[in-house]
Amino acid sequence: MIVVPVKPGHDTALDCALANLANLVGDPTASPFAAVDALHFCRFVVLPAGTGPDGSVFHKSLIFSTCYDPPFDRHLELLVTKCSGALSAVLGHCVGCQDAPSPEELRVFLTNNRTRPNTFYVGVHGRSVSQLRDESALRESLETFIDSEGGMTLRNQPAQKIRAAIQEIVKSRADALGWAAQPDAPDGLLARLLDALPVILRVLLALVIIALIAQVVGWPMLLMVLVGALVVAIGAWVVLLHRHEADDRAHDPILGSGPNDKKLDINLRIKHLAELEDLSLNNQFSSLSVVKPGVFRRLTLWTVLTAINFVARYFIAFDPNSQGRLSDIPTIHFARWIMVDNGRRLFFESNYTGSWERYLGDFVDKAASGLTAVWSNTVGFPPSTGLVGDGARDEQPFKRVARVSQIETQVWYAAYKDLTVKNVLNNRDIHRGLFGLMDDAATRAWLNKL
Repeated sequence: MIVVPVKPGHDTALDCALANLANLVGDPTASPFAAVDALHFCRFVVLPAGTGPDGSVFHKSLIFSTCYDPPFDRHLELLVTKCSGALSAVLGHCVGCQDAPSPEELRVFLTNNRTRPNTFYVGVHGRSVSQLRDESALRESLETFIDSEGGMTLRNQPAQKIRAAIQEIVKSRADALGWAAQPDAPDGLLARLLDALPVILRVLLALVIIALIAQVVGWPMLLMVLVGALVVAIGAWVVLLHRHEADDRAHDPILGSGPNDKKLDINLRIKHLAELEDLSLNNQFSSLSVVKPGVFRRLTLWTVLTAINFVARYFIAFDPNSQGRLSDIPTIHFARWIMVDNGRRLFFESNYTGSWERYLGDFVDKAASGLTAVWSNTVGFPPSTGLVGDGARDEQPFKRVARVSQIETQVWYAAYKDLTVKNVLNNRDIHRGLFGLMDDAATRAWLNKL
């Protein structure tokens, strides 16, 4: 992901370059990103210039983001070699990039401007683009067999016999399906520990520092100071939050509902955004919100996003029951939050399955608390109570805010536009259950996935 300012005077040229690239991406046979074999999704989004409520000036910027299979170096190499022309035509209009950069200049520019989002969520952990496609093809092949004349003769047979017949079909097609005989077990404890190693090392370092301080002042005094500081900090934060929320209710109108809002312009923009959606089973969403003025709101937002990122990376990613579900929402492939413009604006992007209405409805029904904890720190969001209460639970105002804060995604590429999160999980489970020991109940459950 990069977030870079647009060169002054290049607005029109950038818009034309993005429109040309969007036309290419819309044609599967001509899309330059189709040659990047480990690329799930990518997008270009222009962040408009503007002014914040505290007088902050926001300059026009461009976001380019990708969701890819590691390693990063290989992904970068494929981008600058396979998509050099497309990237050069667009990124040449950004500050710090040559007007017509070479592949090597693109590599340096992308590396130097790479930035990490505050929160990054992966719906299904550990599945590469090639795995998704192979496992989809496997399911289609097995379903074709089951629906064939040979498969029909197995309909009333015991579950174990049907599974054995399916295994023989896979073995007989070793050229196309031989890979499916290889085991694909969930990540084990070692993988979890390696992924969490940076966090573990930081915790150990903090414990060592605390132990050293305790040797000087003594454990009772240290614990008293730490607990006292924590109580004071939480108490001060609660008081400040209450004051900010009371002030919001009195002075901060819901975005898009104020008397001076240009209703016609907003409705026309919403209509235009809706026309770009539901062109396939998977959709994209980009949103830009202004963070409420003051250090308190920026720090609170940063803390909430950091906590969500920690949970998404170290708990949801490795919990089989949470795979594919962000706050029990089963439709999100990838999502990002990033605070831009020195923390004064919040950008959100999502690659999801289904319609916009259902997507936002899922947020209201299943993730209102988390949603409110994030966006209640932005201007025009429905008022919150205690950071997580009210807010997004006020469905219609929330949906209005979501539409008004939504911005156009100028270019969006999806490697699989009709493969849902549910499909991905189901296909994965079919592959994992194809071979190995399995009792009758588990075998019947596995066959039901076909």
